Amino acid sequence: MIRPTAAVLVAVLLTGGAQAGPRADFEGIWAQTRAECEDDEGPNSRTLIDMSSKEGPLFDRYEHHCRIVSVEGGGTSKRLTLSCHEFWEEFRKRTSPTRESARIEQKGAQSLRIDGKAYVRCLR
Repeated sequence: MIRPTAAVLVAVLLTGGAQAGPRADFEGIWAQTRAECEDDEGPNSRTLIDMSSKEGPLFDRYEHHCRIVSVEGGGTSKRLTLSCHEFWEEFRKRTSPTRESARIEQKGAQSLRIDGKAYVRCLR
């Protein structure tokens, strides 16, 4: 059985070529280690950032699903304002959100920092 997070990651990977416009450099699947890039089952740091998701701009982690409400900043540094939910059902119904933010610093095509922690791009 595929968990919702894995299903979202697969859907994004399969529809990656159908983007309406250019992708932001920070979009993609990121993790703190290459091993976490390959781990589809357990809790880990893997983070999906997708500005053109059918659910709306998405910042998704294991059991932490967020809509990107706004993106502020320029150049290589951005601040994302997020509306987050623990469960997909709450996310889809937009019930009981928590307001959060994430700071993203692009360090290169294959690396960035999310809230000060180093991440690598997951290549599949």
